[in-house]
Amino acid sequence: MTDLFRFMVLRAPEQVDPSQTILIGGSSTLTTGLKEAAKSVSPQAAMGKIAQTFIAQNKEFVQTAKSLIFGEQLAKIADELQNPVKLKSASNSLPDLAQHLFPNLAQIVTDKRFLDDKRRIHDSLVALQISPLAENPLAGSLVNLSRAVDVVERAAADSSLKEPGALADAATRIVVLPPDLFPVPSPLARQDPTKESTTETQIQSEQNDHVAALKAAILAINNMIAVNKVPSETNQAVSAKPAQFAQTGGLSENMASESVRRINSDASNVIFGVIYR
Repeated sequence: MTDLFRFMVLRAPEQVDPSQTILIGGSSTLTTGLKEAAKSVSPQAAMGKIAQTFIAQNKEFVQTAKSLIFGEQLAKIADELQNPVKLKSASNSLPDLAQHLFPNLAQIVTDKRFLDDKRRIHDSLVALQISPLAENPLAGSLVNLSRAVDVVERAAADSSLKEPGALADAATRIVVLPPDLFPVPSPLARQDPTKESTTETQIQSEQNDHVAALKAAILAINNMIAVNKVPSETNQAVSAKPAQFAQTGGLSENMASESVRRINSDASNVIFGVIYR
C-alpha cells in the first residue's frame, strides 16, 4: 500500500503563476457572512447553511447567464473560448470580439453594472463550492463566465490577448477561491477558558496522595491478616510484625502468607502505575 501511493504523497505541489489565474476577491454580503460563520463553533455547518440559503432564496445567485445584465455578451465570449475553431481570422480575435460586444471597454470595466455581474458570478461560485448541487453543470458554466469577465478586463487593460497562445490561456485559466474562506475550517475542540490548567506541582501532589493512601491500605490489610492468624498448638504469641509468618504451621498460615505476598505484589504494581502512568 505504501509503494502504491508513494508518488502521490511525495509529489511536490504544482507551481501556478498568479498572473495566469483569476482570483475571486472583494467583499460582499455573502463573503462577509461566511467569514463570520467560519469563526463559529461549527464552521462547516454554519457556512453550509448560509450557502444553501443564498442558492435557494437569494436573487443574486446566478442560475443562468440571462439573469446578468451583460450576460448575453459574456456568454458569447465564453462560447468562443470553448469553441476556438470559430476564431478563424485575425479580425475575429478575442480583443476584437470583446471590442465588438463592448464598444467602450475602458468604461465598461468600471461600470457598476458590470462589476455587479462579476460579483454575482464570483459569489455564486463560492456558494456552490461550499454547498454543491448534485449532477448540475452550473458551476462549470460560472467558471466560463468568470473567464469571459477576465477577457473583457484584460482587453481593456493591455494587449496580452494578442500574444501567441492567448486563446488557450484564456480558455483554461484557473479560478482561485478566496484564501480567507477556503479550505473551509473544520470543527476544532475548544477548551473551556473557565477551567484552570493543571500544573505539574498539582499533578505530583495528587500522585503522592494516591501513593500514601495505597500504602495505608496495604498496612491495614497486613495487620488484619496478622491478627486473625490461627495460633499454633504451643499457643505461641502472635508476632507483632504483620508481614512476617512462621515457615511451619497449619494450612491457614500458609494461605495467609500467600495472600500477603500477592497483595504486596499487586500493590507494588498499582503504585508503580500511579507514579509512572
